Amino acid sequence: MQKGKQKTDFLEDVNLLSGVGIFLVVVGHLPFLEGFNPYQVTRGWIYSFHMPLFMALSGFLFAMFSRQKVCSIPDYVSFLKKKVARFIPAYVFTAVLLFFIKYVVGKGVSLKNPVDVHSFLMMFVNPMDKGFVIHLWFVYTLFLIFVCYPLFSRVLVPMGGGWQLVFYFLLSLLPITHLFCLNLVFRYLIYFHLGGLLLERRNKPIKGEIYYLLGTVFLFWAGIYARSRMDGVFIVTAVITFLIACLGIVSCYFFVLQIMKSENVFRKLLNVLGLYSFEIYLFHTLGSETIGYFLRFLFHGGMVFNLLILGITTTFCGLYVPIIFTRGIVKYSPKAAKLLFGRT
Repeated sequence: MQKGKQKTDFLEDVNLLSGVGIFLVVVGHLPFLEGFNPYQVTRGWIYSFHMPLFMALSGFLFAMFSRQKVCSIPDYVSFLKKKVARFIPAYVFTAVLLFFIKYVVGKGVSLKNPVDVHSFLMMFVNPMDKGFVIHLWFVYTLFLIFVCYPLFSRVLVPMGGGWQLVFYFLLSLLPITHLFCLNLVFRYLIYFHLGGLLLERRNKPIKGEIYYLLGTVFLFWAGIYARSRMDGVFIVTAVITFLIACLGIVSCYFFVLQIMKSENVFRKLLNVLGLYSFEIYLFHTLGSETIGYFLRFLFHGGMVFNLLILGITTTFCGLYVPIIFTRGIVKYSPKAAKLLFGRT
């Protein structure tokens, strides 16, 4: 973090990173491009770090605003009540809304994931296992991390931040049950903790950001190449995977620092996306899949031009349909907006 930055500028860093992250989420979830090789390569690159980025941002904000306030059992209970209010209504509303939409749409087209009572119930047991909206695993997992991380952090205080990072890394290697996404909780705790460690460096001066950006990007791709050559070496692959995710996160941050040097369209765009990142994550398939089904019938064949139009259009709708949807709820039902999204 740059020395001398005011709190508002610092929070803009976080917001811009959220904007970058949610843009990558939407691009990574585009429908009907699975057979397009350039998209598969891009998607593999995105998946190597975009969810660790969101986990690190969440841990960063937890360390900044909540960590010092969760010091006793009453504090912990109060903290959990806030997280329940933040996550549960939005999760249930999204699951119910998308269930009915997909159920109706599924009458006329073939869906990737079945929409029935069992798949709906699985959304509350493990959305990654036969749930009909798989991408909600992140909301489910992040809520559980908020439940368990304060407990872990209190127990592990004597170890120090660095040794705690080692502990969470070893925890991520354990063969944990997939029930209630516990395997994902253990896998992503390390990135949540990493976000708290990054907070401690917020006032450290950084010079020559462009060289750091180029360096981390080079190391990022070198890591991806190295991992591709290490198939079967479990521990080494796990370490490289973690380092790749860290390099992706750091690269995004240096990219944001470059954007913040001047007022530009990318800065404005990413700030808007960052402000609505939670709602975009919940509802992006509402826009991208809807227009995707329409364009798939409009375009015939897999011509590169058609696929590019499909990708650009579905990305745009995946980003902006949730924003329009959220603004509509805020305008016409402020109480619902406050309950679901914490917006007034």
